[in-house]
This record gives sequence, C-alpha cells and structure tokens, in this order.
Amino acid sequence: MSFELFVEVTRNKTVESRHFGAAVVCDHKGNLLESWGEPEQLVFPRSAMKPMLAIDLIECGACDRFGLSDAELTLACASHQGEPMHQNLVEAWLHRLGLGNDDLACGSVLPDDIESANHVLASGQHGRRSHHNCSGKHAGFLTNALHLGLPTADYHLIGHPLQQRALDILSDLAEIDLRKFPVGIDGCGFPAITMPLARLEHAIARFSNPAYLSAERTSAIFRLHAGYRPKPAPCGGPWHNRQRLDCCNQGRGPG
Repeated sequence: MSFELFVEVTRNKTVESRHFGAAVVCDHKGNLLESWGEPEQLVFPRSAMKPMLAIDLIECGACDRFGLSDAELTLACASHQGEPMHQNLVEAWLHRLGLGNDDLACGSVLPDDIESANHVLASGQHGRRSHHNCSGKHAGFLTNALHLGLPTADYHLIGHPLQQRALDILSDLAEIDLRKFPVGIDGCGFPAITMPLARLEHAIARFSNPAYLSAERTSAIFRLHAGYRPKPAPCGGPWHNRQRLDCCNQGRGPG
C-alpha cells in the first residue's frame, strides 16, 4: 500500500502526529483527474454505498407501490443517530409494510445520539433495532423484498437475490465486476464489499452525474437526489433535512 502525508499535527513546533492516507478525484466519464497514494488499493466503502444501494427502491417500483416519502428515502440513503425522529419514522415505515423491529437484521443497539441513549436508559428501556444507524437502509431492502415477492428472511446475506441485485447496480456504477473482490461483513450484518479506491470514486461521480447511465437508472438517481436534497421545512424551519424529518413525524409530511 502507498499512502501520502495528509495532516501533520504539531504542539509547540514539535510534531505530535502524522496522518497518512490515499485519495482520488474522478469525473463521471471515468477519467482519473488527481490521486494521492495508490488509487488501485482495495477499500471498504461501507456506508458510502448507502445512496447507491437505494437505487433499486426506485427502479423496481417499490417506492411508488408503498408511497415512500422523501424522509423515508433519505433514511434509506443515510446513517442516522437513532434519535426519536429516526426511530419513529423507521418503525412507522415497517408497520405500513406489515413488519416490525424483529424483521430488521441489524442488531439491537442504543442510539448513537448520547441524549437519546440516556433517555432510553433513564426510562428503563433497552436498545432497539430501529435505533441502529443502518435501520433505514434495512427498511429499504425489506420494502424491495415485499414488492418483488422475495423472502424477507436473510435479506442481508450475500446469497440473497436482493444482495445480488445490489451488486449488479454497484458494478454498473463502478464499471467493474465487484464479485471479483473480497467481501467482509459490515457492522449491521450486510456484506461489506471491497473495490479499488479509484473505482469507488468513479461510482460516486457517476451517481452524482448519471449522464452516461441508462435512462431508467438516471431517473432513479435523480429521484433520490430530489428526496434527500434539503428544502424549506413545512414548519417554516431552516433548510435542513433534520427539520423535514421532525415535521414528517408530526404528520405534516416531507417538504
């Protein structure tokens, strides 16, 4: 592996620590514009993949069938803090599907948000699966499973058809067969794929500007962009998705 010095921390003119890494800049055409360190080294993208994993929600028709709101699409694309607004939205989403917390494959945890975690403990409650920062992504996969008539059990395992569909989409974005690379297990139980760093940046660039993708995929990506792009909250709050989620939990719908 090859890394370059990114940060040097000094204290009273003496070097205390140095931090090395690798980075690349690609455009949506696949051109490598800049690189630091080894651009072909394998990395675990992990949660950076969440917006791309949500593409199938739109493409397969599950979003339209179950009437997913912008707030729900945002949770499917994001890691959250397990605050009440996140937990309530995930659980209401699952209830609408006829499912519950036990159907989520991610483990039961306390919220990442310290204030919310303290409130859970002070009230004598325990961590829930909906508190998990990946529960929105998991709810999205369960939605796809129901729409496509696939088993909701083991949807998080690499051999499940939903995970294979996800690999197809990610491989298309990265323009490389991701099945050729090692796979680990993420903290939420999902497959933790690996890919060359340059291919990760290429996939992200194509997700940001899908000009060279199919019309169907481009439309799905733009729908996701529109879903999580901050808008003025209906309660008159600032341009921030947190406010939009708060208002959605109060029954006023997303902005």
